[in-house]
Amino acid sequence: GTLVYSTCTLLPQENGDVVRLFLESHPTFMLVTQKTYTGYEYGDCDGFYIAVLKRSAGDPHAKN
Repeated sequence: GTLVYSTCTLLPQENGDVVRLFLESHPTFMLVTQKTYTGYEYGDCDGFYIAVLKRSAGDPHAKN
């Protein structure tokens, strides 16, 4: 399956660091993409972070 992790913060320890620790603990997942939005991209809004992870096809629990 696909897992999307998103937060409404710009702090690395709540974003990329969490994803890195998750990937270290769950080797059947891989990072597809991640991005930090500062908020200025869409006018005057709060920043946020999003990461998309995908379970590898070799995992017996993966759904095709």
